[in-house]
Amino acid sequence: MNPHALTALEYDKLLLILSGYAISTPAKEDLLALKPSNDPQRIRQSLVEISEMRTLRQVDDPFPLSFLPDVRHLFSRLNIDGSVLNPPEFLLMRQIVWGSYQARQYFEIRKDRYPQLANRALAITKLKDLMTSIDRIVDDAGGIKDSASPKLKNLRREILQQ
Repeated sequence: MNPHALTALEYDKLLLILSGYAISTPAKEDLLALKPSNDPQRIRQSLVEISEMRTLRQVDDPFPLSFLPDVRHLFSRLNIDGSVLNPPEFLLMRQIVWGSYQARQYFEIRKDRYPQLANRALAITKLKDLMTSIDRIVDDAGGIKDSASPKLKNLRREILQQ
């Protein structure tokens, strides 16, 4: 579509309104970068997904997520050998993992009602083991738990006994 037509249709304003529904910074950026398509198959697919989401919002339980933190900087940093996350960063990662799990579960039990949305959600990798590991190591306040390692547990026990 030519730029003049997009301006006449106030496409940028539409994207701004649409991006207000995003629950994460990356999603908002993706929505703001949307370009019109002339691919009939993609258009049909998008219309089905929009229809399913509209029905979901009108008649179903609310979607379980309202916000997801932007953790892209953590992934970038983890690509550097020897880098580590601190406990608050682990909590951010846990929030992403938990949000992914919730989205997947939400659509798993609704896959017959919203098959296209469910296909997207069920493609999310299950990271339950990672969530369990984070929960074993970091408490809700961002502190390191005794259960993080046997050695830490023993050291803390020795300190308390002194």
